Amino acid sequence: MNNNIFSLFPAQIFGTTCSVAMTLFGSLIGLELAPSQSLATLPLTFLILGSAISAKYSANLMGKIGRKTGQLLGSSCSIVAALLALWALKLESFYLFTFASALFGINASFILQYRFSIIEGLEEKKQTNYISILLFGNVLSAFIGTSIPSYFSESLSVKYMGSFAFILLMAVFNFVALLFYKPEAKTPQHSVGKLTKASKLSPWVPMVIAALSYSLMTLVMLSTPIQMKSGNGFTLNEIASVIQGHVFAMYFPSLFIGLLCRKLGNVNMVILGIVLFLASLVTNLTGTSLHHYYIGLMLLGVAWNVSFICATTIFTQTYAAKDKFRYQGINELVVFGSNAVTSLVTSVILAGLGWQGVNVVGVIFVAAMLVLTLVYLRSPQKKYVEVGR
Repeated sequence: MNNNIFSLFPAQIFGTTCSVAMTLFGSLIGLELAPSQSLATLPLTFLILGSAISAKYSANLMGKIGRKTGQLLGSSCSIVAALLALWALKLESFYLFTFASALFGINASFILQYRFSIIEGLEEKKQTNYISILLFGNVLSAFIGTSIPSYFSESLSVKYMGSFAFILLMAVFNFVALLFYKPEAKTPQHSVGKLTKASKLSPWVPMVIAALSYSLMTLVMLSTPIQMKSGNGFTLNEIASVIQGHVFAMYFPSLFIGLLCRKLGNVNMVILGIVLFLASLVTNLTGTSLHHYYIGLMLLGVAWNVSFICATTIFTQTYAAKDKFRYQGINELVVFGSNAVTSLVTSVILAGLGWQGVNVVGVIFVAAMLVLTLVYLRSPQKKYVEVGR
């Protein structure tokens, strides 16, 4: 058993709670502080950009100074961000709050590296289990990050300061949990990666599949509340319940995804995720009742969980240990950089093509993932094994 789960699992919960809360409050506070309503989503944009831009550099930095030191540095950014957000609320400074959002985004890029930290030194058959357990912590973060900060939103003299006092506490807890993390010893310099006789699987294939999976989920998820409100007139409570069900579906399957991967294999599970994506899009295209949104978004969440976790597991088997930080940094930049771009253009796609158009674009994503999976991932694979000179 990897004892680092006892530090990284709570660190995942506390760190992701900060990101969830920022996602909830970023646009609300932006709406109150922004000089123009058109700038209200700027804090969320900087949250995503902060994460996407720093993704590659966070991995490279940890390759130089070590995972633990790098993760503690990222956690410190979150603590500073919470303090700056409190100060921004006190001063009613929109741009200071936006800068604080970018710092939260930087820590988010380090949190994304936890899934690579947890599998270091583990045999292949156990890796999916630990990634799944770690991501399941996001279920708890989704509920903590939306309910408790909301409860404290007006507990202090300035609105939302109570919320960010709680977020600061979560950032501190994230830092403390990481103090107990014990990274694996660095790969010896004399070790080299040798290949089996099978043909080599490029790391770009599962990397692109994971990026398409994440971007498709973002495209539909961000479009849904806007469509439900402006297009169908649903109440805020109805919209919130659909999104909450979606978030639950995103992470709850993590409890048993490892078992299914061992039984069916990672490649077959990626194909299952693609089929579920298609089922979600078809559901969205066939109606706009509340039940259609519930079913469509929950299918979307499960599809993302299955395809993203299994594609990530395949990706970790395509490079030598000595190259892990370089490849993991590129992976984060590709996956979350594409996700950032998608989040920025979603409203444009929805406005230009409508809800039906969003889902048709989603079908194109599904087709691309299916082609990559069938043509490349199902071909013979070549894995690295570490051997001495």
